[in-house]
Amino acid sequence: MVIHIKSLLGILMLLNSWSSTIDVPTSSPGASTLSEIESKARQISSNEDRIAELNRLMNESIVQEQNKLNDMTQEINHLTNNRSSELANALDRKREEIENSQVWINRRNSAEAGYKEYNPGTCSAGGPPPICVVDHWYRVSVSEARREYDRMVNEELNKVRSQVEREYDTNLENKKNALHQFQFMENDFVRRRNDWNRQIQQLRNQNDQLRQDITRLSQVYRDKVVSGTEAMTLPWARNLMELVAEKHFFELRIDIARVRLSDLKVEQSQAITDARNKVLEEENAKIETNRQRINQLNLDLVTLDNQYRERLNPLLTNRNSLTNLFTEVRAKLMNRNLRTAEEIVELEQDEQDLDQRINDVNQQISALETDYEARKQAMRTEILQKDRENWELSTDISNKQNQAEERVKRAFTTRDKILNDAIAARVTGLQNNDQLIRQRMTEYDDYMMRYACVLDSERIRLINACQSAGASCSGYDTGSTSTKVWSDTSSCVQAMENLRNYGTYYGCDRETPLYQQAFNGKVNGLSDADIQAAQRSTTRTRFNNILDSIN
Repeated sequence: MVIHIKSLLGILMLLNSWSSTIDVPTSSPGASTLSEIESKARQISSNEDRIAELNRLMNESIVQEQNKLNDMTQEINHLTNNRSSELANALDRKREEIENSQVWINRRNSAEAGYKEYNPGTCSAGGPPPICVVDHWYRVSVSEARREYDRMVNEELNKVRSQVEREYDTNLENKKNALHQFQFMENDFVRRRNDWNRQIQQLRNQNDQLRQDITRLSQVYRDKVVSGTEAMTLPWARNLMELVAEKHFFELRIDIARVRLSDLKVEQSQAITDARNKVLEEENAKIETNRQRINQLNLDLVTLDNQYRERLNPLLTNRNSLTNLFTEVRAKLMNRNLRTAEEIVELEQDEQDLDQRINDVNQQISALETDYEARKQAMRTEILQKDRENWELSTDISNKQNQAEERVKRAFTTRDKILNDAIAARVTGLQNNDQLIRQRMTEYDDYMMRYACVLDSERIRLINACQSAGASCSGYDTGSTSTKVWSDTSSCVQAMENLRNYGTYYGCDRETPLYQQAFNGKVNGLSDADIQAAQRSTTRTRFNNILDSIN
């Protein structure tokens, strides 16, 4: 940005006082997004640590699983190899029991004494009284008793042999099945590793998503900061463009406002005509609506009369029939001496029933007539009301048109006053405009330089977060892009100020609309030649835009 040497001292003095009161923000509009990026980067690091830990657990699990497999295989081999020795040990223990236990000693002595059990093996004492209090025994030859004893011994040994064989077969089969399931089905180690694998994949997917989020957020951060800089510098640009417009178009406002006043008269005349026509159309529409309603009510009266007669005739016919029957019954009751008691009672009951039915029909006819008269009266009242409304509407149209015209005039009087007041309020020209432009540009430039330091510190944080996360990020040029926003604006301000031909500078896409808006709102007057030139080069829309900005 170029600063004129002749005003440098004054500008620095103004800047010193301004900068001491205006604080530069400690963070950018994208600070929250940057914090979110850093948080996601920390989450990625935490996830990577957890993945490493899960991989370590998986390696340990593989070793533990192999150890478990080896132990199970060894158990099977041990059972297979020790089967014969275990059977021999079990038989030896049983033989020792037979040899040394008191029951078997008693059995052996009883056999040698020629005793045999009635039910071999049932006596828990092992011999006849007095060895056992119950006599389970009877005498046989010693050889027969000895054969029975030897048979029992062999039976006990066979039981041991069968039990050991069965237990070994069952145990071996169970362990082989367990080994097969462990090898070929999902065991605890596999389940844990599958779960860890799922966790690892989830963490990796989460990290991939986090990196994508960081990449996306880095662009969001850049957009926020750049947009924030544009928003921050927009009031600066608007302020400077207004000052430049004031400098360039000081004399244009009054004459263009006069053009607007001329247009306002034409617009007022048309608005009055439109307002009067609108009142006429609205009132005629109300009158026509009332006419249509009256026609419909007349049709409804005809329909109501027809419906009334259609419902009344059956009731009258019914009442006549009931009355005739009632007369007949009364006639029969007149000759009571010709009737039995039962007939008289029956006729009296018929008389009461017919009288009640006639009363019911009369009530229905009365209700029908009441409803008919009420509805007919309501329709006729509404017809009279609509006729009265139409008469009032017709006679009041002129008055309402006059009222509408007065409202339009009051509205345009207000706008006329606003325009004249605006012209009067802006007669005084700008003073020290050039110095004020320099002052503002220096103030904004200093502010932007200090703000650039804030952006640079955030840029370093962004780089560190993206690199630690392994994410591809944009936004490293956020600071330079943001400062360029202001640099371009300050260049446009100087370029457009130096044009001095009531035009715009190409390439200043943001500043040009601001300049044009200020041009349309900051003019106080032109000479007759300037007015003619403006009328030749400016469209009616341009005049309206100028007046809109004044209003």
